[in-house]
Amino acid sequence: MGFEIRLPENTITSAAERLRMNVPALAERIGVTEKKADKFAQGIMTRKQAEKLANLLEIPFGFLYLPDLPHASRGAEFPDFRTAHDAVPLNVDFFDTLADIHRKLDWYADYLQEMGEKERLPFVGKFNLQDSIQPVVNDIRGTLGRVARNGSKEEYLRNLVHAFEQQGILVFRNGIVGNATRRKLDPQMFRGFAIADPYTPAIFINTNDAHAAQLFTLLHEAAHIWLGKSAVSAPTILRDNRTERFCNQAAAEFLLPKAEFLENWQERETLDVNLAALAKEFRVSEYVVAIKALEQDKISAETFRQWQQRKKLPPLKKGTTGGGDFYKTLPVRNSRRLTDIVARAALERRILLRDGARLLNTRPENVMTYLAKG
Repeated sequence: MGFEIRLPENTITSAAERLRMNVPALAERIGVTEKKADKFAQGIMTRKQAEKLANLLEIPFGFLYLPDLPHASRGAEFPDFRTAHDAVPLNVDFFDTLADIHRKLDWYADYLQEMGEKERLPFVGKFNLQDSIQPVVNDIRGTLGRVARNGSKEEYLRNLVHAFEQQGILVFRNGIVGNATRRKLDPQMFRGFAIADPYTPAIFINTNDAHAAQLFTLLHEAAHIWLGKSAVSAPTILRDNRTERFCNQAAAEFLLPKAEFLENWQERETLDVNLAALAKEFRVSEYVVAIKALEQDKISAETFRQWQQRKKLPPLKKGTTGGGDFYKTLPVRNSRRLTDIVARAALERRILLRDGARLLNTRPENVMTYLAKG
């Protein structure tokens, strides 16, 4: 048994709150046995377990002894436009997800360089906040080309994701950290983020959300890329931040064009009836329709706020990332474009099979099976 140390008792409760888990779950996470759980709650653990705790919190080991735990230092490295006063603090699950995506993008950039295919993408940062919404939306449409809108919201989402990936934007859709099923990503904390790298832009979508909400997130993050602004986005639709407001409006215009909105809005119907009808017709969320109604002066800002408060982030029907089939889920979580490239690179021995599997958060034999299923 390792030598035990004692940390301030409030360190454990603060750590559990920071990591958004209860104390018993935290104890299990760092390898504390059920027999030792009570001692752990009092701040008593082995040095090795304390080091695991510091790693989870992303702070130096010595900081565990401070009266108040500091926040992870790397939080400031990524723009956070979630300006609402009640925004859920970004935790280690978010930062581990962000680090995983950056790790993938670093490899992808090196691969493109090696293949002589690393080129600056013209649409990244093509516009700024001084531009109006419509030219940005038109450019996104023109870049993607015709995208089939038939079928369900899920099918439309898949079609759009494919279109973005065809243009060089990697799209990752996941509801957990990597492949860790116990570490679910909280949509109340973030629904997605964009990395506006001019060579390897990427979008991450939290799939613990309805497909209609994921559609909005996809287009919202795409607008960030067209503005050249990396950021993490929160659930709230009505924002004070100018960039978030711009991206919300661009996403809403893409999914529900002004002309079609005005044609289908029924002046004699109630707000709820209009929102439900247009959301169903255009395969979007009611939030998208509400944004258009606000923009087109069909409702006032106060009505919007009241409606939003009444509907405030209702429980969302969870989206799916592959219907339970691991080999369908794998490319969704890791970007189909990137997954195919990594798998082929492993087959051609441009990358060690174990390294390719690690990049995709899976085992080597799963990469080979994925290739065989082709």
